[in-house]
Amino acid sequence: MRLKSIRSGRGLGDSIYLESIVRYLIERDGKPLRVASDWPDVFAQHGEMVQVVPFTRTNIDVLAHYAIRKRCNDSTQFEDMCISARIEDQVE
Repeated sequence: MRLKSIRSGRGLGDSIYLESIVRYLIERDGKPLRVASDWPDVFAQHGEMVQVVPFTRTNIDVLAHYAIRKRCNDSTQFEDMCISARIEDQVE
């Protein structure tokens, strides 16, 4: 079974924000994810529910990035990441 893949930006802060989104998706869907990040320790608490691979921009199913809405002043960077990932619910 192919895992759904997700990424954010490449930095540590991006991965810290992404961890909240990953946690939300795991709790919501109950399915493991493949996370493209250079910061695997950020996702270690998810155990077998997360497979961390080196950061890549290819073969990604879910993009959780703020850049698309960068010029919008009505939301935070984290909210923009959730919008990009097509998550409408409140994420901690």
